[in-house]
Amino acid sequence: AATAAAVAAGVVYLQLRAARVAAQRAALLLEVEKAAPCAAEQEEVDDAKLAARVREHSRRELRNMMILYKREHPQGAFEEFMRDKFPENVTADPVTGELSCDPRVRGDAWEGAYHDVRASDQLHELA
Repeated sequence: AATAAAVAAGVVYLQLRAARVAAQRAALLLEVEKAAPCAAEQEEVDDAKLAARVREHSRRELRNMMILYKREHPQGAFEEFMRDKFPENVTADPVTGELSCDPRVRGDAWEGAYHDVRASDQLHELA
């Protein structure tokens, strides 16, 4: 009888322990599920911040190129800058030699920036 009681107590103990472990596991899974969206949102924020930093760095680098080009070529036109620095975006008429730029560089970010910068401008620090 004592052996049967000990076995029964052992079984009850194991059942309680299994239930407690299952509850702990469920609680941990719930924490992970709650944390996952926060981590994903933080990752999106981090990605957006990194993309903004890369865009700003690229903008400064392009402006530095323009400033240096204008220092070397005081009368240099935008089309000449593009031909010398980004020839893949320029075509030259074989008869007249007239330069034609890809329309995508004709906006404020490229052509507008070229006309905004001066040879005397201070170079942007690139970190």
